[in-house]
Amino acid sequence: MQSDIPVWIRNSFLPERIGTRITPLGIATFGEVKAVTAIGDARLITVSGEIAGGVHDAHSRATRAVASVGAEAWLVFQSEPGDKICVGVGPAVAGKTADALVEEFGEELTQGKFERVAVHSAISIVTVVGQGLDSCAGIAQRLETALDRDEIDVIAAAVGTSGCNCSIAIDQKDLKAALLAIHREFNLDEPEPQPLASTF
Repeated sequence: MQSDIPVWIRNSFLPERIGTRITPLGIATFGEVKAVTAIGDARLITVSGEIAGGVHDAHSRATRAVASVGAEAWLVFQSEPGDKICVGVGPAVAGKTADALVEEFGEELTQGKFERVAVHSAISIVTVVGQGLDSCAGIAQRLETALDRDEIDVIAAAVGTSGCNCSIAIDQKDLKAALLAIHREFNLDEPEPQPLASTF
């Protein structure tokens, strides 16, 4: 970066494709999905209740609870009606993360604002990556529509705070089919006709 030397990213399995050139003069393509990645084995912890919409600052409190036990939150999602908080974490830290969420929302659980904390096993988290996805309201909808065509249920969905990724949680058994469906939906399996330039 200091010397403005461009970097090429190429596909070793498809060397005939020209790839992506990373340069400070690249043209940003906002709102386009450029890649998809997945975590095959994850756990989804939900804190839910019928009147949970009245719980103040639940999203940031859930994130703080996850951090308090040294866990990494792969996905944090608050449903639109506010009746559920979902946190995706690794299998090894699921138990202590659930305990931390019980402690964080102990008062709300006692008052009945939240009803329970549950750990759902055998899920996968799939993430699409691109610039400006937060400004493209249709990305999450396109993801869900593409998966719905293959009868794959989306358990939770969230756009990252950076606006560069959108993640979904699905049943682990649907991972391969979901990746294929997403590649088709966003034309990720088609070769680029010319080099794609990206900024540092």
